Amino acid sequence: MSALSSLLRLSPRHAYPRPSLARRIQPRRNASDSQSPKAESLADVSGLFRQAGDVPSGEQGLAQKLTSKEYSRGPQRVSSATRYVMPFQHKIFVRPYDFTLKGRSPNKRYTKPQELGPSAKEAKQTDIFHKLEMDPVHEATNSHLMASFVTKMGKILTRAETNLTWKSQRRLGKAIRRARMIGIIPQLSRRPMKWFPTTKQ
Repeated sequence: MSALSSLLRLSPRHAYPRPSLARRIQPRRNASDSQSPKAESLADVSGLFRQAGDVPSGEQGLAQKLTSKEYSRGPQRVSSATRYVMPFQHKIFVRPYDFTLKGRSPNKRYTKPQELGPSAKEAKQTDIFHKLEMDPVHEATNSHLMASFVTKMGKILTRAETNLTWKSQRRLGKAIRRARMIGIIPQLSRRPMKWFPTTKQ
C-alpha cells in the first residue's frame, strides 16, 4: 500500500518536469543586459566619454592612445612631443587627476647617492685603530672615546664621517652598542666631554 501511494506522488513530477535553474535565470539576464549599455573594453568607455562631452576635441587622440592595447605595454611618446606618458596599471583605481598630462607624466626623482667613505687605501692611512692595532670592542668602557663617535642625538657616525676602515667601523658600532647596554654612555644623547665646567682664576 505504501509503495502504491509513493508511486502516485511521484507520477505528476515525471509527467511535468520542473525547468532547470539556468533556464529560469536566462530571461532575467537578457532583460538586464538590454537595459544597461555594453562596454566591453576601455576604448568603448572612452567613446562614451567623448559622446557625453567629457573629453575635449583636442585630447581625443590622446584618450584613444591611452586606452589602446599597444599603449599599455609601456611608456610611449605623445605625438611629436618629447614627454613620456605613464601607462594605466591593471587593477588600480583611476582618479580624475590621472587623466591629466601632469598626472600621466613620470616624476623624476634625483636621489643623492649614499656616501660610503674613503677607499680602503685611504682609510688605512686615517684610521687610528688600524694604525695602533687596537680593537674598538676592547675600548667599550672608555666613555670619552665612545662619545666622540656619536652625534648629539646618540646616533653612530657613518663611515663617511669617521673615515675608518670597514672592519674598524663594524667593531666600533659593536663597541658603542655594548657601552649603551652597560650604561657607560647614554642611549639617546651624547655624553658631555666635561662633567664640571672649569672656573677661570
